[in-house]
Amino acid sequence: MTFRTRALVACLAFVAGFVPAAIADDRTFVDVVGTRFEQWDTDKNGELSPAELDSLTTDPKITGEEAAAVASIKLTIRSGKYELPKALTREYLTTQKDNARPAQSTPVDTDREDDGDLLRTSPINGAPEAPLKAPQFRSKYLSAVKKIKSTPRELFGDETPDLDQAHQGPLGDCFFVSIVGACVERDSQSVKKMITPKEGGGYSVAFGNGKVQEVSPLTDVELAISSRVGNEGLWICVLEKAFGQMRMESKPEAQRTEQSIDAISKGGSVSTSIKTLTGHDVDSVTMRAKAEKAADAQALEPLLAQVRKTLKGALDAKRLAAAGTGSTDKLPPGMSPKHAYAVLAYDEATDVVKIWNPHGNNFKPKGDAGIQNGYPTKAGRFEMPLVEFVKIFRATTVETDRPIPVGGKSRGPRRQ
Repeated sequence: MTFRTRALVACLAFVAGFVPAAIADDRTFVDVVGTRFEQWDTDKNGELSPAELDSLTTDPKITGEEAAAVASIKLTIRSGKYELPKALTREYLTTQKDNARPAQSTPVDTDREDDGDLLRTSPINGAPEAPLKAPQFRSKYLSAVKKIKSTPRELFGDETPDLDQAHQGPLGDCFFVSIVGACVERDSQSVKKMITPKEGGGYSVAFGNGKVQEVSPLTDVELAISSRVGNEGLWICVLEKAFGQMRMESKPEAQRTEQSIDAISKGGSVSTSIKTLTGHDVDSVTMRAKAEKAADAQALEPLLAQVRKTLKGALDAKRLAAAGTGSTDKLPPGMSPKHAYAVLAYDEATDVVKIWNPHGNNFKPKGDAGIQNGYPTKAGRFEMPLVEFVKIFRATTVETDRPIPVGGKSRGPRRQ
């Protein structure tokens, strides 16, 4: 591609609002690894260690395509879904199938991490539930390049953060992103008030539980593996980094890593996220197990009445609410197992619950909306009757007006 042609394509891409894969793939994954591996391998033993990858992740000098390559390797290892050798050598990384092939279309990384249910998510680095797959470094690399090049570097893109372009990233932290989404929906300004840019770079993040985290500027690698909000800025990535740093600092010294975002990717609970963001305790209502025991509509009514009261009380008072699916549940098409969702509203007149999936996905049912075919979803938003809500979700957890001790330990939800 000549310079003039490249410039014309770049201009057209700017007008269209995206970065085409042909430009994003100036160098292949193999090109980057081949030229940078020696510098990455600081102990010169011919392989990349977890400590070396952590150091690269937090290094602000690792940028652009180099950062995308590091992000690809880190995400592949962290997912636990791929068959990998004991030693990550340059030869191994540069000889995997398809890794050197140039992009033919905009990359889509379909290896989405769905990490946890409502109350407690499971570490995704455990034993895989499906056979290990061959690694796809290239697809992750291309997705990371696109994200690094297209994300605005302002903290907030406009005065009112929203969920229209929000997508949970590959960290598998639905338990946190769903609650951040609920905060944004309730009061976007509350999220803005949490984050204060620091003179000279970095941010001060004040959580509702009284804890303040001082975080350094995001590196390109951290940006590539975090969630995204399109042209809305960096705020969700900053919150993830601050939350991960807070979790990391609570661990014994020997268990800490250089990469605070790692601490948010090990599973967690919406209860802890609500307490952290609001400083308030939570209540939880078990639903699916109780609904399955109900023999008929009459037997189900006490549970429906309890959930109606719980959701209406919380949402009318502008408190946060969430619901989660289990790992082995049979779910409607378009919904994810082991996943946390924000509950945005409850319409008492229609007995309908309005929900947000932090994946920010779109879905169109093949047939009438419902448990069998799924629910129409746009930018993660969908709704369902309460009677189906209690049959699908394991439990619902809501913020209360009861304060938790400042800096106190999480006690877990009061279950009903």
